[in-house]
Amino acid sequence: KHYSLFAVSSESLLETYKEELSRYEMSKGTIKFPLDEPVPVDLIRKIVRHRVEENRERETVKRTAKK
Repeated sequence: KHYSLFAVSSESLLETYKEELSRYEMSKGTIKFPLDEPVPVDLIRKIVRHRVEENRERETVKRTAKK
């Protein structure tokens, strides 16, 4: 009935895309996209870019803390 995108529990991501995500069912860091609708490629691309940036920032903080 749906396919899911996992690892989207970031509060900043959810806040940033709150309006675009509001039409999808969500639970425990998962967005459920209905199979009978077109794949929201642009939204998925935005989510992935957001998460990549968060991961980069987290790595920068870790490296800085080790020095």
